[in-house]
Amino acid sequence: MFAAEALDLVQIGVRRGREAEFAEALASLGLAPPPAGEVRSAGGCDLIWLQPNAYLLAAPRGAMPELAALAPFAALVEQSDGRSAFTLSGPRAREVLAQGCRLDFHPRAFGPGRAAGALLAHVNAVIQQTSEEPAFRIIVFSSFAQHIAEWLGHATASA
Repeated sequence: MFAAEALDLVQIGVRRGREAEFAEALASLGLAPPPAGEVRSAGGCDLIWLQPNAYLLAAPRGAMPELAALAPFAALVEQSDGRSAFTLSGPRAREVLAQGCRLDFHPRAFGPGRAAGALLAHVNAVIQQTSEEPAFRIIVFSSFAQHIAEWLGHATASA
């Protein structure tokens, strides 16, 4: 099963040499910078590792916390209109993703709290496992949302 997910998204780029101060400011949100390929969650927000010193902060629509404390240490770019998110869940979710993505979705390699950037159906996507069910969040640029929705519809029908 898949569905669109209404999220507020902010891309965060930590300023060079300000990593420690950024981590301290982030702690005020109950978060810590996640290691590569992981997600840290608190207060309904997910901080997704994208690359060294770059993150995507996701929160339910209307629930993004105040980020002013981060601004002196990081560039904050609002992405809510520029990206779209989908949730894919159910016992065959891993098989569906495997039809269009070369990541290893086996539970020993990719479990809850993991995230990766990868091509999904020829589109750059951020894929996050959100629960053991399994359930996955798929974030793509909004211009590719229709393509991914159609691909997910076909892939779930054939899985």
